[in-house]
Amino acid sequence: MRKLAWIVIISIITVSAIVAAYLAIEGAKHEKEQAPLLVNGLCESFFGGLFTCKADIELSKPIILSSIGMRLGGQEATIALPEPLMIEKSFSITYIVTPNKATLTIHETAPPSIITFATSPLYPGKDMCKPSLVEKQNVNLTSGAAFPYEDHLKPSKDYAYIAQVVLVPPRASGVESLASIDAKAFLLQDTLAWEFYEAQPAPLLPRSILIPLGGIPSHGAYYTKLTILYSKIAKDAPNTIPMELRLYKTSVIHLVLRLRSGEVLDAVLPIYCH
Repeated sequence: MRKLAWIVIISIITVSAIVAAYLAIEGAKHEKEQAPLLVNGLCESFFGGLFTCKADIELSKPIILSSIGMRLGGQEATIALPEPLMIEKSFSITYIVTPNKATLTIHETAPPSIITFATSPLYPGKDMCKPSLVEKQNVNLTSGAAFPYEDHLKPSKDYAYIAQVVLVPPRASGVESLASIDAKAFLLQDTLAWEFYEAQPAPLLPRSILIPLGGIPSHGAYYTKLTILYSKIAKDAPNTIPMELRLYKTSVIHLVLRLRSGEVLDAVLPIYCH
């Protein structure tokens, strides 16, 4: 009987060790697969040959960049940095194409710095300027109450999403009608990834707000939840304001970040054409 008890105990210890080892391996694998950053941004094509991209990058740990590229279709504009660049805090990248030149700018926040490079021009064709409407909802936004929209929309290497908030503010004027709109996008339901905030007299609130829903699809870092908040600030501002939420599937441009470690992070940014 005592021998059988020892066999049971040894079996339990062995199984526990195997399970622990498996969990440790899977945890390390998951940690390795997770991107060290969040990326969200928007590219806009304007009539007249102007194309702009702005990407905001939030870091969970410092990174060392060796090159930055913008890829559109089969073309890529790549900046090979003169020397590896360590970035410790969140930063942004701006890519601007005009009929005369193209530039890519790195905006660091800590320490504050701006580095601009001349690069190759990329411009979306007309076939990339046809977003498809996925969903539309009409809502009356009540002051102080957030309107949540949640859907597990996964971007890919070929497309991303844009949420467009269309407002119909009433006719009012002056500081007595001050109001605000606050839109947030979340990653994995609980991490704020992008924020828009606008506070002006109600008639001057933007009629249309674009909320980009891009990310790094290969790492599962994309945006699945929105909250939109209307706030009445002054006494004459309306208690409710009509809103239409439109969700579009769009073409993308790729922001390709190559790290000194050899890792390549490929983020997609939605394209919106005016």
